[in-house]
Amino acid sequence: MKKNTGLFFSTLIVCFFISNDLRAQSDEVPITAASQKAKNFFLQGREYLENVEFNTAILLFNKAIELDPKFAMAYLYRAQSGGGYDIFRKNLEKAVKLSDKVTQGERLQILLTEAFANSDKVQAKALVDQLLQEFPLDKRVQTEAGNYYSSTGDDKEALRYYLRAVEIDSSYAPAYNMLGYCNLNLNDNINAEKAFKKYIQLIPDKANPYDSYAEFLLNNSKYDESIAQYHTALEKDPEFVFSIRGLGNNYIFKSDFEAARKHYQSYFDKANEPDQKYNALYLKATTYVYEGNTESALNVIIEWRRLAETHENTLNIIQSTVIQGYLLAENNDPSEALARFSKLPDLAKNIRLADTDKEILKANMIIWQMYFLIMNGEFDQAYIESEKYIAYLESNKYPRLNTFYHATMALLELKKGNYDKAIQLFTESNTTDAYDLYYWAQACQKKGDKEKARQLLEKVTRLNDNNMALALVRKRALDEMKQL
Repeated sequence: MKKNTGLFFSTLIVCFFISNDLRAQSDEVPITAASQKAKNFFLQGREYLENVEFNTAILLFNKAIELDPKFAMAYLYRAQSGGGYDIFRKNLEKAVKLSDKVTQGERLQILLTEAFANSDKVQAKALVDQLLQEFPLDKRVQTEAGNYYSSTGDDKEALRYYLRAVEIDSSYAPAYNMLGYCNLNLNDNINAEKAFKKYIQLIPDKANPYDSYAEFLLNNSKYDESIAQYHTALEKDPEFVFSIRGLGNNYIFKSDFEAARKHYQSYFDKANEPDQKYNALYLKATTYVYEGNTESALNVIIEWRRLAETHENTLNIIQSTVIQGYLLAENNDPSEALARFSKLPDLAKNIRLADTDKEILKANMIIWQMYFLIMNGEFDQAYIESEKYIAYLESNKYPRLNTFYHATMALLELKKGNYDKAIQLFTESNTTDAYDLYYWAQACQKKGDKEKARQLLEKVTRLNDNNMALALVRKRALDEMKQL
């Protein structure tokens, strides 16, 4: 599994008081702690977090905070070790409030995490550059820089920093994990596999190295080999729920949907966090969509929404309702989808989110509204809604949302019969989403470009990342390829 609970999981530690540790570790970011005991809990927690052992890491960070309620970096790490949105924001806020009472390196890392969480890419870039300038020999700072560039889609630049991290410390296992994923994103399977195998070699008794290698194999359609690696991960740690999920993903692409459901149910049963349980139900719903059993899929999504309601998790209530709407719209009931979605904007107004996240949700709501109007044939109203998004588009603050917007506008032009404009917009969006690739292929078919349509449909069928978008269009893509 790619460790990505927040962009940055770095830093090394020294005590609050000036000590020999500070002089000995001058090449690395120091940490402010009130006692050696709090520091030791933090060090242990950091190691568990980097090995993707979240439950143990959480306990250790909590102990560090209990001993030192002003331990800024313990709050930062606790924010990134799981528990859901509220836990993340609450602990990040505490770290930020304490950031003027710590060393410069700590302060930069706290503010960097805040900038990334707020989608402030300009500030994040400035902070990354400053950290690199002040701590060029800190392997974790180098890894953070790689994570930053990877998050922006610049994997070539990210690769440089991951390689630098392992040059500084060839035994630093987490950097090999990220190096593997980075090479995978760059379609360099040879070096990706080398990195994942080195990751296993360095910490052979941990579950995550086998889980990551299994994901690499799944990505390359080596399903049986992937399954074997996931089982090895579970032998190392039977409670490593990410590998249970990975087994389910493999069985999706082996078309054994009953086996996939059993693994997703096991993932749900063993999950400790609500977000993991929501994810398990989402994935379980996809198994029915692949089978063409919309009714059962909708029932699972209703279960997801009801669980979110018991937790008073408004964000997941919204997300489950949107997914329900997509299923209805794609199965010839767009008016019902629009009716269900129409109840969400008022719900979203009172949601407890940070200001930046509220803004992102508002932008998403506009694009979702456009989609449901398009599928219901209300094209003029969809154009009106699109005008509301222009301010977000022009700010270019949220590039991933802009891709979503362009692809939705392309769908609008496709449905109106403006195939040239649709193709142009799909091309500009540079989308890799299965749903968008499928509809891009439809526009190409309408224009008579069967070769381009075939290439796009083939991309859809080669995807091995299970999600609802792929579940909705994969069978269609396979069937249509046979006719081209």
